[in-house]
Amino acid sequence: PASMGRNIFIQIVCAFFAPQLLFEEAQGIQPSVSVSDANRANFSAFPNDQLEYFNVIRQSTCSSSGSVLTSSTGSLSDGPGNYANNMSCFWIIAPPDAASVTLTFTTLQLGNCYLCDTIQVYACADISCVATTTLWDSKQSNTLVSLTSGTGVMKVDFTTDSSGTDGGFVAPYTSSTAPAAAHPCTDKEDLFTSFSGTISVSPYSNSMTCHWTIAPPGAASITLHFSMLSTQAGHDLVTAYAFPAQQCSPRLVPGTPWSGSTLPPGDIISISGVMTLSFTSDASVTDQGFEVSWTSSSAPACPYSGAVLTAATGSITDGDGYYANGVSCSWIIAPVGSAVPVTLTFASFSTEPNSDFVQIYSCESVSCSSPLLLSSLSGYTTPAPVTSTTGMMKVTFTSDANCGTSTGFVATYARSSLPAGVHICPTSPEVADVLTAPSGSIANDDGYYASGMRCSWIIAPPGAALVTLTFTNFSTESSWDKVQVFSCPTADCSAAASLSGPLSGGAIPAPVTSATGVMKVTFTS
Repeated sequence: PASMGRNIFIQIVCAFFAPQLLFEEAQGIQPSVSVSDANRANFSAFPNDQLEYFNVIRQSTCSSSGSVLTSSTGSLSDGPGNYANNMSCFWIIAPPDAASVTLTFTTLQLGNCYLCDTIQVYACADISCVATTTLWDSKQSNTLVSLTSGTGVMKVDFTTDSSGTDGGFVAPYTSSTAPAAAHPCTDKEDLFTSFSGTISVSPYSNSMTCHWTIAPPGAASITLHFSMLSTQAGHDLVTAYAFPAQQCSPRLVPGTPWSGSTLPPGDIISISGVMTLSFTSDASVTDQGFEVSWTSSSAPACPYSGAVLTAATGSITDGDGYYANGVSCSWIIAPVGSAVPVTLTFASFSTEPNSDFVQIYSCESVSCSSPLLLSSLSGYTTPAPVTSTTGMMKVTFTSDANCGTSTGFVATYARSSLPAGVHICPTSPEVADVLTAPSGSIANDDGYYASGMRCSWIIAPPGAALVTLTFTNFSTESSWDKVQVFSCPTADCSAAASLSGPLSGGAIPAPVTSATGVMKVTFTS
């Protein structure tokens, strides 16, 4: 079926004596979410010679669900990988001063049952979204669309039912504002929270002192663009300061102050989302003045913070630009096929030394309830790779409330490949993989298993009196994706007697033994 199970891991023990059959059937348990992992198996002549694999669980909430998004541009998504069952997510897009909001779906995968997993988009009268007008419902049209709310506020709902999942959706949005009047010099320091605007002093007088602070909520950076500059060179000055946060000491923006009649060579981009612009003139000689406009951009801090990342490889970051003060983010990295080591490698690293930290823990389960600290990192030196041998890892990033910040970090992770010698599902579904070694490992695949798989292995060590199969990890879609174990009188398994009913679900079955010394194992999805 379209939704698949998670992973199987089996151990088989071959011995040269005849025990009794100890096992007939194990009842599967429905996994907590319908996601796919690798199916794995191991067989060994030594009971302690085995590998352990841990299940991983797809997060059940959407990225930034429940948020009021105030950035002028951004993107919505159900999160990485296939979405889970029984999800209920919503977002309100309400950029300050927006006259309209446009949402464009670039990815839309709601599976065959798009009437079951749905997206609704509404135009809202205000940020409360109590009064709404429906713009689109995926039940009526399951195709890529672009939608615009003329009110400047939009709400998006995403819900899934209890069966079947798919890749979900990605939908970037933009907003536009009505033209606003330019802000002049006043006798006080003005604070602007809009994401764009214009400051104009033209003409100006002697002995002026003007201050404007630009601080759009959630902004990561501010860009200035001068359309006109004509002041007494070296005397009447336009100066810009950037603040890591509104309460922090200012940092002079490179290139300032500006004066004379030569425009800056390009746009000026701040290191943070708070900027103060000032203008001072002396007691003699004036000119036409200046006009400068600003725009701002924002990026979500710590994308996918709080998520369980189940892909075999991926990346994490604190976000674009300088991070803010008081940030607290965390990720659990639990790739499919856990219990093979997972390694985190830093592409860049820069935090306020001894104040802002990235900490990495080894985990024994996806909940990471008993983390073991592997590394605590801070400063400007790119760290060496960090490896968790359990196959699961928790990463946290915290910044203190003080004013110092930096550019943060970007790191990639990857899990190791399957151990050498593991026999995965044969490429030809009609031909069984015949294994004659006294011990070894089998796995349905290295990663998520697919729909429609047909796998079989015949385990026939020469001279074996019995073969014992021990599952050390098992998770398939209950009642749909099944493992069956048979006893065979001959090595070709032309006649086979079932040793177990179909094994399916999330419970690890008990060991299974073939007293003939030949065993056949099949997996179907």
